[in-house]
Amino acid sequence: MPQDARRDIRLIIVGAGLVGLAAAIGFRKSQFQVTVLERVEEFSTKSAGITAPPNAASVLRVLGVLDELEAIAYQPNHFSVRSYSDGTVLARESKPSFLALHRATFHRILLEKAKSLGAEIKLGVVISKIDFQTPTVFLSNGDIYRGDLILGADGQDSQCRQLMLGRPERAMHGGRQFFAMDIEQSKLLKDDELREFVDPPAMNFWLGPHSHAVVFPLREDGLVHIIGSLLEDPDGPIRAKPRPLDMDELREQFVDWHPQLRRVFDLAPGGVKWSLTTTPYLTQWTHPDGKFGLIGDAAHAMLPFFGQGAAQGIEDVMVLTQLFARLTHKEQIPDFLTIFGDLRVPRAMRVKDKVDELRMLMTMPNGDMQRERDRQLREYAEKPFSGYPLPWMDPDFNNWIYSYDIPKEIAQAWEKYTKGLWPKTRGSWKILLST
Repeated sequence: MPQDARRDIRLIIVGAGLVGLAAAIGFRKSQFQVTVLERVEEFSTKSAGITAPPNAASVLRVLGVLDELEAIAYQPNHFSVRSYSDGTVLARESKPSFLALHRATFHRILLEKAKSLGAEIKLGVVISKIDFQTPTVFLSNGDIYRGDLILGADGQDSQCRQLMLGRPERAMHGGRQFFAMDIEQSKLLKDDELREFVDPPAMNFWLGPHSHAVVFPLREDGLVHIIGSLLEDPDGPIRAKPRPLDMDELREQFVDWHPQLRRVFDLAPGGVKWSLTTTPYLTQWTHPDGKFGLIGDAAHAMLPFFGQGAAQGIEDVMVLTQLFARLTHKEQIPDFLTIFGDLRVPRAMRVKDKVDELRMLMTMPNGDMQRERDRQLREYAEKPFSGYPLPWMDPDFNNWIYSYDIPKEIAQAWEKYTKGLWPKTRGSWKILLST
C-alpha cells in the first residue's frame, strides 16, 4: 500500500506505556494514523531500573531511539553472579550486551519520539467499552474513537484483555514482593569494599534462599539501583502499588547474607516495595472479528527475573509493524493479526516459561540442588553448556533469544502467506494477485 493510502488507516492504541509508545512510533514511521489513549493524567518521573537486552535494542534501533538511549544508559563492564553467604563469584560475563537505565527515562524518550512523529496522545481517559466489530473505543466521558485496528497495550491489569475475553480477569499473586532503592554512587566509591560495584560499572546478582538481590549503577543521575525479591504470602492481599520499604525488616530478612551486600543496604536512605503478580497464560491474543489484538504485558506479562518483559512487548511491535508495512488493503488486517499471533505466542510463552524457571533457580533454598547449581555455575562459567543455569549465558538459548531475526521471519511468513499456505487466514492474500 502506498504511504498516501496508509494515511487512511487509523490505529487506536490503548495504553501509553513502553510498548504502546513503541507501537505508536513504529506505525507512524509507516504513515498510519495513530491515536494513543492513556488512563493516567501525567506520567511519573520516578521508577525502577530497567534493562534493554540485545533483542530489544535491535528493534529500538529501527524505531530510531537507540542512539539517544545509549547516550544515557550504562552498558555494564561485566555481569557477576554471587553466592549470598560468602559473596563468591559463581559466574561472570564480560561486556554483556544490554543497557541499564531508569524506566522513566526510557519512557520519556519513547514519548518524545512518538509525539515528534505525529502520534496523537490522549491522557486521563478511561475506557468504558470496545466494539470489536467496527472497531470502536468508547470512553467514560462520552467520547468515541473509531478506527481500522485497535491494539490493547494497557499492561498486566489490562482492561482490554478482560473486554476481549468477556469476563473479569485479575492478576494473580506471584508469592513474592519486589523491592527497589537508590543510593548515591559517591557513597560506594568512598568505600573500598563497595567500589567494585560501580567502578567499573557492573551488574551484580546475589542468589539466596527464597530471595535475590541485584545492584547496578545508573548513569543519568549518578545513582546505584538495588532491586530484589522476598517471599510474600500468596494467599494474602495483592498490594501492587509501591509502598515504603521497612529497612529494618529488610535487614532482618537478609541478616545471613554476605556483609558486602548488607553494607549496601545500610547506605540506602529508604526504598519501596510491592507485590509481584502474574497472569494466566493466554494463547489467543486477537479477537475473532480480526480488528483487535493484545500486545506487551496485556498479552504475556512476566515476572521481572530475566529482563524480558518489556523486550518481548517490543518484539511484538516489530513483528506487527514489519507485517503492516506490507499492507495493501484494509481487508488484510485480520490475516495480518492471525500471522502475528502465530509468530509471537509460541516465542513469548517459551520466554515466560524460562522466566518462571529462572525465578526458581535464583531463589533456591539451601540444599543439594542449590549446591549442584552453584557447582555448574562455577565450573562451566568459562565455557557454558546448553542448558547452563543462567539462560543469558547458555549458548543455545542465548542465540535463540538475542539473535531473533524478525525481518527474516516476516519475509518467510510473507512468502508462505502470499502462496495461500497460512492456516486460519481468510484469503485476503488473493488481493495481491490483482494489484
